[in-house]
Amino acid sequence: HLVARWMVRDTHGRALISQSSNLTAQAPTADPAAAAGALSQVLGELSREIASVIDQAYVGLKHRGRS
Repeated sequence: HLVARWMVRDTHGRALISQSSNLTAQAPTADPAAAAGALSQVLGELSREIASVIDQAYVGLKHRGRS
């Protein structure tokens, strides 16, 4: 289970995007390798979620003529 709060800032340190993510992946067994694999899966989901939000924000800015 991963709970993360993350933020994207501009070059002046102002927050552009601030969100929370709550992600879960079940390890198929209780061994450490399975737990590491589940955590890797969750971190991959988090990175895709962050990239998607940034992409949507960029498209929104570009649509408004502010690229």
